[in-house]
Amino acid sequence: MTARAAMKTIIYLDETCRETFGWGWKDSLPLTKDDFYDYFTMTGTLFDFDGKYVYWIGMDNGNVPDVFRKNLYGKLSALTDRLDQDALIINGTHTHSGPRMTRTRVSMHNAAEEDCYMDFIEANTDKAVQMFKELEGQLQEFTSQIAVVPIEGCYGNRNSLDLPADKDVNLIALNALNGDRIGILMELTTHSTIIFPKNPKMTTDLVGNVRTKVSGLFDCPVLPFVGCAGDSSTRLTRQRSNDPALDYSELMRLTNEITAQIKDKAVFEDVVIDRFETESVELQYSYTLNPETMKKRLVKLEQQIAGETNPQQLRLLLQSKESLEKRILGPFDAQDTLIGRAYNFGEIKIGVFPGEPVASLGLQIISHQPHDHHLVMGYTPDGVGYLVEIGEYGKNFESINSKIPVGLPEVLTWMIKNKVEEF
Repeated sequence: MTARAAMKTIIYLDETCRETFGWGWKDSLPLTKDDFYDYFTMTGTLFDFDGKYVYWIGMDNGNVPDVFRKNLYGKLSALTDRLDQDALIINGTHTHSGPRMTRTRVSMHNAAEEDCYMDFIEANTDKAVQMFKELEGQLQEFTSQIAVVPIEGCYGNRNSLDLPADKDVNLIALNALNGDRIGILMELTTHSTIIFPKNPKMTTDLVGNVRTKVSGLFDCPVLPFVGCAGDSSTRLTRQRSNDPALDYSELMRLTNEITAQIKDKAVFEDVVIDRFETESVELQYSYTLNPETMKKRLVKLEQQIAGETNPQQLRLLLQSKESLEKRILGPFDAQDTLIGRAYNFGEIKIGVFPGEPVASLGLQIISHQPHDHHLVMGYTPDGVGYLVEIGEYGKNFESINSKIPVGLPEVLTWMIKNKVEEF
C-alpha cells in the first residue's frame, strides 16, 4: 500500500474580517484587530491511502454543525470521487471566546440551515475547498511517529482534583521521506473556557495558543483535536481574576509552561499509519422531563451554593442554577440520536464521541500499548452536549446541562470501545 499525506494551516478568522457573521456571544460587529487577542486558524490534513482520500480538518471554533460537513462534502465530491463522506472528518477546539456556526444550542447533527450562520459556513466551506486543492498537489509519502507527553501541574478535573482527568498531550508526527516534518496531529484535553465570559476579546484559548507554540517548536503545521474534556479545566480556570488582560497574560504563561514540558518530554516512537477504516454506532432516545423533580433538584442546588466557599465551584454551581431555572420553564420533551464513531488509521485508533465526554468515560477508550494507541476525539458535527457518567447526575454543571438520559453515555462508550478494539 502507498500512503501519502499533506498538511496546511490557514487563518480563517482575523481582524480583516468585516462581514456580519455570527460570533456566538459577541455582538459588536464588524470586527477589528482590537477585538482579537490571537488569530483563528483552520488546519487541513489530506491522506491518500492507495487512491482513497481522508480529509481531516481541525479548527478553532465554538461548534461544528453537520450542515458545514454536508455543505463541504457536496463541493468536494464535485472535485473528486476519491473521498467518501465518512472520510471527511471535522472537529473544533470548542473555544468559548470564539465564533460559533449555529445561532442556538442545537444538536450539531440536527441543526437546520435556519439554525446556522450560513454566510459564515459558506465562507469557511470555500476556504476548506481551496485548502483541499492545494493539499492534493502537495501529497507525498510519509512515515509516522507518536509522542505521549504527560503534562504536570496544569490540568485537573474542574469538579474536584480527586476526580479523573486526562493529562497527556499526544503528538502524532507525519514525516516526509527526506526527514522534513509534514505536520503534527495533536490531541490535547482541556475545556477551552480559560477567560470566558469576562473576556472582551476573541481568543483561540489554550488549545489554539499551544497549537501555535508547538507549530513553531517543530516548524510544521499542527492540527489540534480535543479529547475527553467535558469536566477538564486548567490551573488558570481555578484562579482567574477580574481583569481579562491579566487572565490572558496568565493564559500565555500557562501556554508557555505546557509547551516547555512538551519540548522537554516529547520522545517520538515509530507508529504505522497506513489505512483508514470507520465504523459508526447510533443510539436513539426520547423522554419527558418532570418539572417537579427539577424543582426539588434546584432546592438542593441552592443549599450547595449557600455552603460553597471555593470560588471556582461556586461559579459552576451558579451557572448550573441558571441553566436549571431555564429548563424548569420547558419544553420538557426531548429526543435525539447519539452517534459514535471509530476510526482505524493502522496503529492509531480513535474513538469519536458526539460532544463533550467526561474523563471517566473517555479514559475507558484511551490506551497506549506498543504500536497500538487508542485516542479520543470530541467536538465533532455529531455533537449533542455533555456525556456524563451515572454517578454524577444532579451533582455538577455538566450533568445539569446534559440532555442525555442517565446511563446512555456508558452504553455509547461501551459501543465505541468495542468498535475500536474490533479493528
